[in-house]
Amino acid sequence: MHDSEDRVGGNRLPAILEQTKSIITEGKIIFKENFNNFNVNQLNEEKEKQQWRLDNPDKVADLNMLENNDLLQGQVSIVGLENSDVFSRFTNTFNCDRDLVSCALLTFGDYSRVEKGWRYTFGTKSNDAPWKFIFHKSAGAEGFEKAKNVLVALLRSNDHIDNDYLKSLKENYIANCEANSLFDWRYYFIKYDVFRPDRYGKYWIKDNNYYEIYAMVTQSKLSEYAYQPFLKVVDSDHLDKANTGQRLKYDNRYVYCEENAFVIKDENDEVVETISIEQNEDGIDTENRIEKYLSTPKSL
Repeated sequence: MHDSEDRVGGNRLPAILEQTKSIITEGKIIFKENFNNFNVNQLNEEKEKQQWRLDNPDKVADLNMLENNDLLQGQVSIVGLENSDVFSRFTNTFNCDRDLVSCALLTFGDYSRVEKGWRYTFGTKSNDAPWKFIFHKSAGAEGFEKAKNVLVALLRSNDHIDNDYLKSLKENYIANCEANSLFDWRYYFIKYDVFRPDRYGKYWIKDNNYYEIYAMVTQSKLSEYAYQPFLKVVDSDHLDKANTGQRLKYDNRYVYCEENAFVIKDENDEVVETISIEQNEDGIDTENRIEKYLSTPKSL
């Protein structure tokens, strides 16, 4: 069990040592006022796990393996003690290509966590930090139960999860979207690698509209290297770094990707041309907006 990052100042080492000694030697957790050596979520989970081990002695080895996973660092609530039958699948899954894992999770739903009301986190291929952020409860991040439901759905989807299976989920999702002409944001995120930079897994999604998503390359803010993935797919050479990649720049013309259109404006911010994207009543694209943009003659 690891010390929480959500801490006030002061020397916590004596309390941490006392709590650790109590757990290891007596199997007891100390709950008392101003004894904030571990966060409340961790303490409550440890208490639940103690009783669970007594009630499920035949499954203790599986729990031990799960909580020793480096992505979880002792906290297993993202899987849940009630899902002990899939404990081992977590390890198998995250030994696979993490980019395929991210895509496979998205075929079951949006597993992102949101901090400060605007900064979204998805998992990446080679950086553990975003996965740890997603898997650990935090007072400053929303969406824990949503992420848990998506993760458990993936773990329950197959007895043996490997790269081939994850790839099949990805490919089948893309094929189904194209067969039905329904291109939700997850379709683009899964199909186009540009949407998934192997950085910190951070995104800004404007007004909670996933068609206006911006990939960040830092942990906390937009920078000149940030970009709107739809725009980067159609023309990476003309991303406007001075505008944190939120538009394409062509001399006196600028291209923006909006909720249901690509909009071309002049230097006075006047609309020159609009390339509308057909959507259904739920606001989901019924035509691939990237292909439409590329195939449409434009006033640039």
